Amino acid sequence: MANQVVLTLITAIGFGLWPSVARLSGLSPIMVGLIVASVTVIPVIFAAPFFEIGPVTKSGFLMAFTAGLINGVGFTAYSKLVSSNLELSKSIPAMIVLSLLVAFLSGLFIFSEKLTAEKIIGIVLAVFSSWFLLK
Repeated sequence: MANQVVLTLITAIGFGLWPSVARLSGLSPIMVGLIVASVTVIPVIFAAPFFEIGPVTKSGFLMAFTAGLINGVGFTAYSKLVSSNLELSKSIPAMIVLSLLVAFLSGLFIFSEKLTAEKIIGIVLAVFSSWFLLK
């Protein structure tokens, strides 16, 4: 449980802070995207020895490659969002909440996760929070 909390906090700080730092750069969205994506590999390489690296199958590679393409499209749009004059305090939290909705739906339909009353309430509240943020 403590490990989950620590990882959640590190993730939240990293994903919550980098957009503001990127906007401070004053660079174009494509430059922000290229630089951030390129530099992201550095901590990943240093972290690799702490993770189990199992065998790579053809189907696993193709799925990971597809995930990378999907992430690249989202990351490019995110870089444009971060570099725009839109309010970060509105657009990024709304995007994160909508990302939760996408993850929720993929959990249900791809991984057949259980639909519970708590999840339904959480998603309804998340959708309302996005609506209020973007209003």
